[in-house]
Amino acid sequence: MDIIKVFLKHGDFRRLWLSSLLSEGGSAFSLVALPLYVIHQSHSYTLAGVLTTLGFIGTVVMRIPGGFIGDRWPRRRLLMGSAMGGAVAMLGVAAGVAWQPSFQYWLIGIAWTANGFVGSLAAVIQSSAVIRTLPGEDAQKGFAAWQAQYAATTLVGPLLGGLTFTVSHTLPFVIDAASFLLELIVLSQIRQSLGEGQPLRASTGEVFRGLNTVIQNRFLVVYAVTNSFLNVASQGMLYGMVFWMTQRGGIAVGASFVALAVGSLIGSAIAPRMKSHRYHRLLMTCVGAYLVVGIGGYFASTPWVLVIGLSTAALICQPPSATLTSHIMTTIPDAMRGRVQGALYLIGSALYPFGAIITGAVASSWSIQGSFAVWALVCALPLISSLIPAWRLPAEGCRSHFEAERPLKAFDAP
Repeated sequence: MDIIKVFLKHGDFRRLWLSSLLSEGGSAFSLVALPLYVIHQSHSYTLAGVLTTLGFIGTVVMRIPGGFIGDRWPRRRLLMGSAMGGAVAMLGVAAGVAWQPSFQYWLIGIAWTANGFVGSLAAVIQSSAVIRTLPGEDAQKGFAAWQAQYAATTLVGPLLGGLTFTVSHTLPFVIDAASFLLELIVLSQIRQSLGEGQPLRASTGEVFRGLNTVIQNRFLVVYAVTNSFLNVASQGMLYGMVFWMTQRGGIAVGASFVALAVGSLIGSAIAPRMKSHRYHRLLMTCVGAYLVVGIGGYFASTPWVLVIGLSTAALICQPPSATLTSHIMTTIPDAMRGRVQGALYLIGSALYPFGAIITGAVASSWSIQGSFAVWALVCALPLISSLIPAWRLPAEGCRSHFEAERPLKAFDAP
């Protein structure tokens, strides 16, 4: 299998992959445990949605400065610092759950938000670092293997998170903190340079240089904005599934994540075989898959129908995602990779924090099934917009925008 070959072939890619697997696996424990705990204690979907959303604030706030930081300082050291910060933040969540003071939810919310900040920084740096460990011909296989990593954590983490939650409400968060410490150890074993940084000025122009680059590139703008709608819709549907499954207990929540992971793993295994360069069709295929899930979720009489739909959508979207990511990341110059990727993440995740809170609010005021009707409408927007020629991904992709004969002002020396 291609993703196994690339995993075995490149040692530092394997270590970077493993370090991310550890932290993502621990986070999968908390992903299930946090809403389970809040709903168990407060019986409020809205509060569960609010606290979960706090963790995504950093996803938006840290994207642009995170890209600048990743281009300016050594990436491996930054990743190690993020791992240490994540461990401290999750111990704070565990303390809030175990201690249960009068300001318990404030403590959990602050610690969860801090974890979101360091996690967002690490995500931007990892995206820039991965391509440094892979030759160009293995890039698509490497990104498929990277996607398989997230599927693997989803396969095991949420199920174990649900099981450990039944043993102790604090245990999943302690395990999450420990996973960050293990990540730190693995990162220390990487020998290859992941990028040693550049002498960039700490100026507004340098910090926002990646965002300016994205805005000037129609391919990247359409890609990022479409992803923004797709990400918030898929996130909202995911938490709709979690909220619905909490009625059946932690093990049922974990089992539903196992089903999602199986779909993602199958899709990741297929991804290296994807040879299509019809980028617009690939992106719209992902949007259409989640539109169908949203419609099906509204009419579903059981959450297990929804689980099957989300698993199928995950399978369908893995190959297009690996193809698009490989094209973009192998095209962006390394000197700008962090800032451009940070800008793409900022636009693509601009609506992301609202997924859980909107689902929680709609579930409380209407029904969980009703939230899927909302997300179906969100998915319909980019599909309708794609009928306008200006809102289609250019057939040539984004490569021509970065060619030497057409340098962007964004890359001019300050």
